[in-house]
Order: sequence, then structure tokens, then C-alpha cells
Amino acid sequence: MLERPVLCSALLVVATLSALAQPNRPAVSSRADFQISGTLVDSNTGQPIARARVAIAPVTERDNFSTMFTQEDGRFAFPRLMPGKYTLSAQARGYLLQSFNQHDQFSSSIVVGPDLDSANLLFRLPPEGAISGVVADEAGEPVRDAQVMLYSTGLSGGSEATRRRAATMTNDEGAYHFGHLAPGRYLVAVSARPWYAQHSILHASGGTASGDAPVNPQLDVAYPVTFFPGVTEAEAAAPLVVGRGEKLSADLNLQPVAALHIRVPRDPDAERPTRIALEKRVLDGPPIQIGEQISNHENDREIVGLPPGHYTMRTFPLSRDGGNDSTLAREIDVGNNGEINNAKASSYVPLSAKVEFNAGTSLGQVSLQLLNKRTREVLSERVGNGGELAFKQGVLPGSYEVSLASSSGFYLRSLSATGATVTGRTIDIRPGNTVTLAIGATIGEGQITGTALRLDKPVAGAMIVLVPADPAHNQVLYRRDQSDSDGTFTLPAVVPGRYTVLAIGSGWDLEWTKPSVLSSYMTAGVVVEVQANGKYDVKVPVQ
Repeated sequence: MLERPVLCSALLVVATLSALAQPNRPAVSSRADFQISGTLVDSNTGQPIARARVAIAPVTERDNFSTMFTQEDGRFAFPRLMPGKYTLSAQARGYLLQSFNQHDQFSSSIVVGPDLDSANLLFRLPPEGAISGVVADEAGEPVRDAQVMLYSTGLSGGSEATRRRAATMTNDEGAYHFGHLAPGRYLVAVSARPWYAQHSILHASGGTASGDAPVNPQLDVAYPVTFFPGVTEAEAAAPLVVGRGEKLSADLNLQPVAALHIRVPRDPDAERPTRIALEKRVLDGPPIQIGEQISNHENDREIVGLPPGHYTMRTFPLSRDGGNDSTLAREIDVGNNGEINNAKASSYVPLSAKVEFNAGTSLGQVSLQLLNKRTREVLSERVGNGGELAFKQGVLPGSYEVSLASSSGFYLRSLSATGATVTGRTIDIRPGNTVTLAIGATIGEGQITGTALRLDKPVAGAMIVLVPADPAHNQVLYRRDQSDSDGTFTLPAVVPGRYTVLAIGSGWDLEWTKPSVLSSYMTAGVVVEVQANGKYDVKVPVQ
């Protein structure tokens, strides 16, 4: 039975139930008489790579690998295969582990069967890059046990962003190393404490350390978070551009500054003791803890060893079993005089939600997720048995896209809010409000399969993008894939609604999360109205 035809502005598309047979395709052989074969080469030089490990696995059993090693001429072959789709990957010393024709986390599977060419493949494997260096102090001596963080910056996943990729500690010689790097732009940051630092307790004993001998002010110092090539402002950090197979060196020297002290008075009305933590978010990565908490004789808390900067202050009420209950958090700026400047402070906003599920459905594990549209950070909270939840630490004011992550296939059907503005799946949260979300959830995600075509011939390696209606406020509804060797693709877990399917031959460098970037492609796309549990098969022209 055919679904209702959908009229696109550029072409008429008929979406059919994918379960229907396609009568023009030949009957598939059930004999294991097919093969995947080809040559593995260096993507820079084109030279064959010998003694590399190559593996295949059925896409339906990705852990069921068959492996072999390439010959001296880089050749590999997997004979006697049953018809079907197979993943193809390769790994060699000094090269990145890659799948065939990989872009981001997507690649092209190899389809074997009658009238399909799965031999003579050219598999280009990129050599890995690396960044190494030494962290030294103001005297040129190595800094051991410094935390070194690596960030990639640039276009990834369809958006310009800076993301933390790895972290390591320096060794006894102050050295660090990041290997297995893909080509790209990277930033390096270091957080460390001077080995000789001594911090006085200013509010307890008149500038003595632990109540003993007075502390030399020259030793009451801290290292600010430092970015390559030795700057303390993230905006001044210099990117390290790693080409294919390049090994770069990036040494950093740390310079101390006078350590600041923050006094946190004890709350006399608090029922339980609390713990204070100061965190600093470095670029758009996870926060790191800065400073050290001590207590003075008045039972006030003091944070010592603190450079000036912007921080998140978290207060953890200690539970009776020694753990932490819900936390309170606020953003603060600490000036050179050690005073907290609240003029730019932005308090966390309490946020709770009530999720209504369809009657008679098994919930399984369901979490509510908030995607920060500026930082791309995802906040997540588990939905309780009664459908209620609360973000214990609150959320910062800003714009968030709301979605459900579920082991049972639930999706967000409706969304309303008090204390926040809702547009599509986007909520705008302002300071000073308390936000409550009302969410309707149901089961019935759809699936779109299809073929990418150019002049009626299948195209492998095309970027497939499923664009939702009102994409600016529904980015969590995007789906992506890469066409396989026979041009086919699959877009699973599609929330019911109206979408446009695009196939872009060279779209991997596009900032496709911006609606304006895809606007010129939309008229040639395929429009599909996805119903609950619907399965559709489409033919999409490659642009």
C-alpha cells in the first residue's frame, strides 16, 4: 500500500513503506560466493601499507569481526562472503584507526551481492598526528603532575565549536604527549600548582600557615590556567594546526601570580555542614577544580591558592551518610583584591519537570536532556517512576533544546513551561525564574531508508542530512548518515513530523546546523511526513 504522495517544490516524491518488495531488483543469491577486496594506501603519499590489520563485520553483527593483514603491496581480500552489508576498517602502526571513507563518525559500508562491485577498493588510511611538549615553571624547571588539556577547535558535527578531546598529566620531566590525532586545529591548556606554594590563613591567625611561622608572601602564589604559547586569556591562545601525520612541539612556561583568598562565612541556620568547591570552565570543556578549601578557627571556610578569574562556586550540603545531597551553584568573578564581584554573577535557575507517558507502556530507563545551544553541553537527569525529575544543581540561564533519551524508544510529543519561553523544542531561561516543564511522551519513532542518486546511478559516500521543520529550534531532531557503496542509507529513530532529506556529495565541510547554510539545498530535497512507527523508502538526488 502506497503512502500519500508528498509534493516537494522541486520534484514529486512518493514515499513507500520500506517493507514492500522492490520488484525491479534481482533475487539475492544465498550462496557465499562474493568478496570484498582492495588495496590499503597512505592517504598522503598513495603508497601501499603492508602488514596492516584490516577487518570486516556484518552491519547487523558489528562485533563479529573477520580480520587479515595486508600483503607487501597493500592488498587485502575477504572471499566467500554471503550477500549483505559489511563494515570495513583498517589499522596500522603510525596511522589512525579508520573505517572506509570515514567522515566524523560516519563511513560507507560495503555491500556485496549480484551485480555489485565490491572488489578493487582503494582504502586511504591517514597517518596520525601528535602534539608533545614540556611544561616548565618561571625558573625553567619542569613542572610535574600538571594537568594538560587538549581541545579541538573548528568545524565538527556541522557546527563551529571548541571541544575537549583529551587530558593527561606531565611526568617527572614535565613532559606530556597527545598521540593518535586526526588533522585539525588544536588548543593546549595547563592547570598546575607551584610545588613550593604556601598559603596563609588570612582570617584565622594573622597570616600564618596552619598557625605556625608566618608565610612569606612570595610563596603565597598560584599558577593561572595557561594556554599555548604561554598566555592566560583563552582568546589569545594560538591554535596548533596538525596536518596528516604531523608531529608538533608545544612547550609552555608558567608564571606565578599572587594567590587570592575567598572567605565563605558559615551559615548559622544551616542544618548540616557544607563543602565548598570552586570550579573553572576551560573553554567549552568540563570544569576543573581550582584552589584549596581550609577552615579557620571561627569555622568559616576559606578558599586559598586561587588566581583571579571567573568561577563557579558550588555548595554541597553533606548528607548524614557522608555523601552529597543537591548542590547550590552560582557564577562569580574574583578580582585581584580577592573580593567577589557579583555584578556579572548569574545564579543557577531551579528546573524541574513532569513527564506524562502513554498509559500501559513500559518505561525502562528514560532521561530528560537539555542541549545548551551556545556551549553544546548536554545536561541530563533520570526520570523517576512517577515521571518527575529535578536538576539538582539547577541550570544556567540560556537557550536549551529539550529531548528524551530512552531505552524504550520514547520521544517528546509535547512541551510547555512555566518560567521559560518555549519555541518548538527550545526553551529560553532567564535569570531569577523557577522553571517547571510539562512534557508529553509517547512511543512510535519512524525510520527512513533510501538511495542517493546522481543521474539515476547510486552514489557512495554522500552526506545524508534529515532536516526537521523549523530547524533553528529543533536541532535535536536532525539525523545524519553516509551513503554506502550501493548508495543506500538508513535514518533510524525519527520523531514523527515533517522533514526534508538531503544528499550532499561534498557536504562534510558544511556548517549544516545553520539553516541559512542548507537553504540553497532545500528545494531539491525530498519531503517526508513521518507518522508514528512509519517506515519509508525514498530516492534522493545528490547535490
